[in-house]
Amino acid sequence: MTTAHGFVRGEHDDDVLVLRLNRPPAHAFTTELLADLDAAVRGAAEDRTVRCVVVTGSGSFFSGGFDMKAPPRGPVEALEMTNLYHSAHRSLVALPKPTIAAVNGHAVAGGLILALACDHRVAPSLPFRVGLTEVAVGAGYPPAASAIAIDRLGAEAMGLMLGADLLWSDDPRLSFLFRSRPEPATFEEETLVLARKLAALPAAGYAHAKAALVRDVLARIDGAGDEERAEALSVWTDPESDAARDEVRRSLGR
Repeated sequence: MTTAHGFVRGEHDDDVLVLRLNRPPAHAFTTELLADLDAAVRGAAEDRTVRCVVVTGSGSFFSGGFDMKAPPRGPVEALEMTNLYHSAHRSLVALPKPTIAAVNGHAVAGGLILALACDHRVAPSLPFRVGLTEVAVGAGYPPAASAIAIDRLGAEAMGLMLGADLLWSDDPRLSFLFRSRPEPATFEEETLVLARKLAALPAAGYAHAKAALVRDVLARIDGAGDEERAEALSVWTDPESDAARDEVRRSLGR
């Protein structure tokens, strides 16, 4: 069964729910996509028939993060975007059920953060681009994004966040990132095999163990107040940041 959430399609496979980002080509974030993602994850939390959630994209992209082709946002829209980003990612991190990022293609900036918000990540063996490029394009990290990156990347966080490099997914520096790397032809099938295996685990035991593992990152996310969110937004309006994104927009043909 397939259910539509606008920019997120929910595809049910027995007790596995596949949430497929649906804003091609790069599945870039907008307020609408983030709202749909948040609603879909919250719905999965309440649905007792869902025992595992898979997040994926389509085509050559998992997600390119925030939409660099979109026109500059005013302060009200930027705050709404930040709040939706916070809510959607917190919902995913806190979901007391197994989550898998099926990283089918390029996962850049916020796209990689979205993958990191899941419990497990799988990727096809065919290389694609991966990176936390926020610093390079003058984008501030929303507090939820930096909290997730620091928690999930550990000692690698500083190099990836401050280096702002765009790497290939088979780069040795990313060897820890993916649980498995099946051949492209069997990628979705093997992802579902893992999802069904996780779905079969006792739900209460998984939820209890996960709650302990995500306690610190949720505390960091929840501890970010209006001042910290405003600081992240202010980075976007710095003149050098504006110039960097203008260059990106020109390269994208906007």
